[in-house]
Amino acid sequence: MPVFNFYGPETFRLSWKKFMKICDREDESAAHKLRKFVEQYNDRHDKGNPQITFDTLLNMPQKECERCEELFDNVWRVKYLSDVIMKSCRSCIDEDKSKGLVKRVLSLVG
Repeated sequence: MPVFNFYGPETFRLSWKKFMKICDREDESAAHKLRKFVEQYNDRHDKGNPQITFDTLLNMPQKECERCEELFDNVWRVKYLSDVIMKSCRSCIDEDKSKGLVKRVLSLVG
């Protein structure tokens, strides 16, 4: 049976002991958990960024800016001073910011 070692700094010792204690309490094999983690990590990252792969990016539908009603790859949820929240493109956000109408850009629409 092969044996693998990995380096952990002294500051990691407490975390490692806690991990081993939890595995023991849950009657789980720490080695099995590590193997499973490595296999899942490889599966997710083997083809690139696990959040957005190139294939996914190419097939993403465009989203409508609710301000100018045009389609864009990226639109953001924006909270305006009137407390209205809209999906807006970068150009509309910049224009509205210059007029002092934007309270906050909330998030990118996925």
